[in-house]
Amino acid sequence: RLGLDYHDTLSLLFAEGQSPVHLSAPAAVTELLSNIRLQHAASQKATRVALHSVLQAFSPEGLLARFSHYRRGGQGENAGWEWDMYQHYFRELTSSRQQGFEKLFRQVYAQAYDRAVREGLESL
Repeated sequence: RLGLDYHDTLSLLFAEGQSPVHLSAPAAVTELLSNIRLQHAASQKATRVALHSVLQAFSPEGLLARFSHYRRGGQGENAGWEWDMYQHYFRELTSSRQQGFEKLFRQVYAQAYDRAVREGLESL
């Protein structure tokens, strides 16, 4: 990255004098490990939040509320209308055109990850 050969890079990293613009090698490694821990924790939290969001989107109450908006006159008289609606909804969400599952997961994951990183940085 610095355009130096191996020997010059090591000499620069472990030089006795402090650089006003570069971290010392131990400080750089400490910062790197701290960033990796923060990103790992943020990724775990974002995954939990995104999976919870996807599961909530498929809760029985949530689905019935959603399907009731689409119910046409007389459709509720059919005892299996909920199952039919679920099958249509599932096919639509998993279609390559909609990418519903992936889109929902990505959106929630990105927001939760950003929030977790910001919270983690504030606590440092």
